Amino acid sequence: MRTELKVQAVIALLLALVTGGALLFLINFKDHESPKKEEEKIDWRMNEGETYSVLSFLRGKEEAGSHDLLMKLPAETDTSGITCDNDPEGKVFSFSIPGIRDSYFRDFFIAGSRERLSDISFEYNEKRSTIKLFFSDITEVMYTTDGNFLCFDYMAPQEYYDRVVVLDAGEGGRETGAVAFGSLEKDINLSIAKKLKEEFSDDIASKKTGIYFTRKSDVYKSSEERVDLAKKLDADLLLSIHCSSTASGRTSDFSGTRVLYSVTDETGSSKAFAGLCLSNLVEELSSKDRGIVAGDEDYLVREATMPVALCEIGYMTNENEHSKLIDDEYQRKAAHALYEAVIGMLSEEAHEE
Repeated sequence: MRTELKVQAVIALLLALVTGGALLFLINFKDHESPKKEEEKIDWRMNEGETYSVLSFLRGKEEAGSHDLLMKLPAETDTSGITCDNDPEGKVFSFSIPGIRDSYFRDFFIAGSRERLSDISFEYNEKRSTIKLFFSDITEVMYTTDGNFLCFDYMAPQEYYDRVVVLDAGEGGRETGAVAFGSLEKDINLSIAKKLKEEFSDDIASKKTGIYFTRKSDVYKSSEERVDLAKKLDADLLLSIHCSSTASGRTSDFSGTRVLYSVTDETGSSKAFAGLCLSNLVEELSSKDRGIVAGDEDYLVREATMPVALCEIGYMTNENEHSKLIDDEYQRKAAHALYEAVIGMLSEEAHEE
């Protein structure tokens, strides 16, 4: 009997030692880990002027409530100073906020769905920090403020704007287009396209017209990619900007403006659009009228499912016309003429509806 009691006592003592040791280990582990985590959290900072990926800091959709994205702001934030900008290709939305500190992601949060986002970047600046949302597909963003919260809702272009227009700067990248007097067609095309977008600044701000580029820099885009973009956006118009040259590329007295249209467009809308572009360009630029031309041999013109006009502004191989085509003011005149043509065409379509 005494032996059994001794055995039980030893077992009890061993259990007490094991339990006590485990508790002591957990206490020591907790005491050891907690300060380290807190220290990392407090010391985490961003350097001014540097950009960081902060997608990993995005909290779950449930915390964003009914919005696609929700950003909690410091109470002192001047929300009237928030500025936003949509990328011309519709895949980047940036906004800058005054007074957002380098410790923002320690003290506040961004919450929302990652479904459409490929990344979120944060560039810290002591006076005004910038956040960019990178989308995997073309997306427009509507934002509102609600107390200390900045609320974002994602929309398709046709939901966000009354009308959608795709601007195609011809050539690009390895496709230089015409080359004459040291100039490349691709550069002139893009320069005019960018000036044309500037003409739409008020229309974009009022959400009457959304403008998207097939390319916004010197990159190669296939004809298929250009048309596919217009189709994906369900664009109301597709306007392609080019320059001309002689077939041989040699200098010539040949000059003037012509516009290609789609013969297969049985509605006649493409032909009407091309006519507006041509008449406006000829009048604004005082260039020679080379007429509107059936352009179905061109893939972009043939495959477009919306009214399309491919404008050849002038001949680079004509020395006099070339000097005009590379002139900034001449390009602005061309851009304004095309702006009026687009507005006129959209007005006609709205009237028909």
